[in-house]
Amino acid sequence: MKVMFRKFIIWVFRLNDIADDIRSERKRQEQQDAKYWKIKLHEQEDHLGRKHRLELLDSEIELRKAQDEIDKLKSREKELDEKEYEIKKLIKEDSYIAEDIHNRVMDLGKTIMKHVGEIGRIKDNAMTLKKRIE
Repeated sequence: MKVMFRKFIIWVFRLNDIADDIRSERKRQEQQDAKYWKIKLHEQEDHLGRKHRLELLDSEIELRKAQDEIDKLKSREKELDEKEYEIKKLIKEDSYIAEDIHNRVMDLGKTIMKHVGEIGRIKDNAMTLKKRIE
């Protein structure tokens, strides 16, 4: 009796047709869901792509800043190297001049000492002569 009642209900309400309709609607809904998620995924990919490009741009800017800083430091290093060269060159020239002055002073000193020695001999001779005269 139960089986007959069930068949009667299915026949009256046309549930066989409804099952087919439900299956086709479920399939259509799955297709719509797939389409929706495909669109959503594409939007998310676009969003992440833009975000990634911005991060890459930030990284490139930071890299350019670092490269500019390196170039500035290299330029400064070159300037300092040139200044150091000029200073060492001036020190060598000054040392040559100082050495030349020293040599001339020594020559002058030797000449003066020679004259002082001669004056000393003259004084000794004068003293000896003075003693002989007395």
